[in-house]
Amino acid sequence: MKKIGIVTFNDYLNYGNRLQVYALQYFLKNNFSEFVFQTVKYRVDQSSEKKRLITRIMSNISLKKIITKLGNLLKRRKMKKLKSIKEQNLRLFSKKYINESEKIYNKETKYQLNDDFDFFISGSDQVWNPNFLYGDDVYFLQFTEYTKRISYAPSFGISKIEKEYDVYKKLLNDFNYISVREEDGKKIVKEMTGRDVPVLVDPTLLLTKEDWYKIFPSKRKPIEKNIFLYIF
Repeated sequence: MKKIGIVTFNDYLNYGNRLQVYALQYFLKNNFSEFVFQTVKYRVDQSSEKKRLITRIMSNISLKKIITKLGNLLKRRKMKKLKSIKEQNLRLFSKKYINESEKIYNKETKYQLNDDFDFFISGSDQVWNPNFLYGDDVYFLQFTEYTKRISYAPSFGISKIEKEYDVYKKLLNDFNYISVREEDGKKIVKEMTGRDVPVLVDPTLLLTKEDWYKIFPSKRKPIEKNIFLYIF
């Protein structure tokens, strides 16, 4: 059987990340049974996390925003215990419901992926957001040949690429099959490659209500019709 590696964020503190990983893998497994799908465990360089924080602060340089961000950092420290519980639960969820690679890869060992998998899917989540690249092109699948590169609904997280324009132009042109998650992403790809690519839904929307009830049985159902709104 051909083995497909899903390359996306491995964030065990983010509900949305874990659910989109589960949903994409579930959908693919149930619609393409001739393949084996596995989410790649990829460890980002910790020093890059610090650079990411500095980048975010510097990109919102007003004193008010810096004070707010520092205040948020202090709150995060206080919530360390709660985070530990949350991470433990999400790791248990991942172990139970997500087929993850036993091997953990990093920037130095990512070329081993080409020996361990036959094809790769990048996405979903904001894997093409310039603020999250950390100088690593792993989410653009540069470690493998052109014919093995596929993207499923990755997000740029922004509406326009400016500083990284030349780099992104090359990275996107190096993709075999591309889809994106938003109309802005479609425009970015069109501008840089001349290609019209499809806009596809977040993986969580590929599953039916019944699919989700298999892992989250509904204990309390609303009596009346409601709309649940979950936003930042």
